[in-house]
Amino acid sequence: MKENKHCDETTPGGSSGEEGISGKYSQILIAILPTFLTSILDVYIDMHLTKYYMEDICKYYSDKSCIEASRFGLVNSFIRSLSLITDFFSATLIDSSSLGQQTLLMICAPIYWMSIVGLFLGPSLYRSEMIPTFIWFIICSLLKNMVPLRVLYDTSIVRMCKLWNVKDRSDLFSVKHQASMYGGVLGAFLPSLLRFILSSLTLSENQITRVYIMIGSLLIIGSYVFMSSFFRNSREMNSFKKEKTEEKKSVSWIPALKKCFENRAFVALLCLFSYETLRGLLWNGLYIFYITKVLNLEGANFDFWTGVLNTTGMIFAMIFSPLWQYMASKYGNYNTWLVSYLVQIPIGVFVYLFVDYSSTEPQIWNYLPFFVLLTITGRSSGFLLDSIKTTVFDYDELRTGERREISLEATWSFLPRYIDLISSSVSFGILSYFNTYGLSVEERTSLKSGTYTLMGKHSISVQAALLPSLTSIVCLFLMYRFPINDQKHAEILDLIRKRKEEDNHSKIIDPLTGEEIIIHEESDKNSQKINKKSREEEDYFFTFELDMIKSNTSWYGKWLVEIEIITTISMTILFGIFGYKFIMNVLFGEDIYASLFLWLSSVTFTLSTFFLSRISVAKKLRKQNCF
Repeated sequence: MKENKHCDETTPGGSSGEEGISGKYSQILIAILPTFLTSILDVYIDMHLTKYYMEDICKYYSDKSCIEASRFGLVNSFIRSLSLITDFFSATLIDSSSLGQQTLLMICAPIYWMSIVGLFLGPSLYRSEMIPTFIWFIICSLLKNMVPLRVLYDTSIVRMCKLWNVKDRSDLFSVKHQASMYGGVLGAFLPSLLRFILSSLTLSENQITRVYIMIGSLLIIGSYVFMSSFFRNSREMNSFKKEKTEEKKSVSWIPALKKCFENRAFVALLCLFSYETLRGLLWNGLYIFYITKVLNLEGANFDFWTGVLNTTGMIFAMIFSPLWQYMASKYGNYNTWLVSYLVQIPIGVFVYLFVDYSSTEPQIWNYLPFFVLLTITGRSSGFLLDSIKTTVFDYDELRTGERREISLEATWSFLPRYIDLISSSVSFGILSYFNTYGLSVEERTSLKSGTYTLMGKHSISVQAALLPSLTSIVCLFLMYRFPINDQKHAEILDLIRKRKEEDNHSKIIDPLTGEEIIIHEESDKNSQKINKKSREEEDYFFTFELDMIKSNTSWYGKWLVEIEIITTISMTILFGIFGYKFIMNVLFGEDIYASLFLWLSSVTFTLSTFFLSRISVAKKLRKQNCF
């Protein structure tokens, strides 16, 4: 057997033959078990807590206990805005903390468990109305989302496979994705299964809720037991710690961001992901209400049919995935990707036309055939996008000489997550507007929370069925503009192989831009460190800014530091103003405006941090250019 010389060509098991294969799959099994259990928990919690807090509480307690649609959207936007910050600091804490992973798990797990218990118990914990339901929901949801368990687990997965070869990494993430799908199916059926088992018993709704909490607690405990086992058995953790102590690398997120935006293929997918998130503002979170209000599946029917739909989607995805794989092998990933998306576009239009929102009878049989078609064309071909994304990773390696999957993935999600901050607020705000459209003040006052008018049901039908189809035409255009097809990708791989064989001395021409690619390689380690640091400092500024800074006649280089300071102060002041407006609109119940100011305050806070981090580098650049 040929010996592997590169660190990225090792085998998980550390040996060859059957022993290596056994070691590989045992590590993969230990790694994906937490994913399976947490996927069950995610569906178990998220699908049913939305309905619980917006509808069921009204039935079991009082009409005032429910959270209004607009307020529910605002709460979710607020939680997302904080998670943008907490996710970054969580990752930094995990990287820099001297505490072991098991210790962090012991600290985080009880907090997460208490937040889940609090969410399920809800108003039954306090019989008085001293604490509004949405305040309780905010507190528990913040605890649930700010505990960095997922960050801890995901970063550990990446560290574990850091030295694996490409095939073994693909096997790991493929099995992890399948475990997530199986867990989602089981999580969708779990509530209906519980209700079927408990139907023979004379239990109150509070007692059934406590059974839900007990099952959820067992899932949490099980997932953390497997996480702990994964942390203990992961063989790459020790090598990572040794590597970390040998060379401590500074985190430079702005230079990494600039490198990403110099990648044309990355920018093309970023535009696609951002637009997907932007159009999702119109219907985010409304699928549950489409099932309950348009398809008229309430109570036990809701629990049963959500399980049926998830299972049906899983089965058809498994059946038709080989067909899409065959088409991809014959016609290429890129062409198959375009075809799979093209056939999805008209399905939503047919759903809108054939499912009668004004009917009071269940509409599941009118909806199910189109759901199956959407599963065949969409869910079963979902692996194609992952294949397209790997072409961007390879192109980035050709341009930079580095493998930066994590940086690219993180940057892909950054802008869409900012757009997603107001997702629930927009969709629920539109629904709230049309649900009371044409009603008098008295009729609006008498309308019970969780009740939807005919106009409201029509709004749900348009938002959840028709608009996704109509707006997807732009997505197809953006996908068509993606610059890397299968032929270009093959050329990129050949160029990467050629450069490795010739030790970076060959002339490489970018197959997308036609420009020569220059990788800076210095033989002397000291000069390499100095030049690398100098390039990273320049990467804090965009190309047009660097041209202005280096121009002796430019005023920009002379006043560079003052410009950065003034901009930082301005963004900080705007952040304070928007934050104040957000608080005042929340107090006066103007949730749609509150969501807007929450988004503006998040953006200005990020910009102030961005310009603040450039001040020290601006001082060095001005000194270097003798201003």
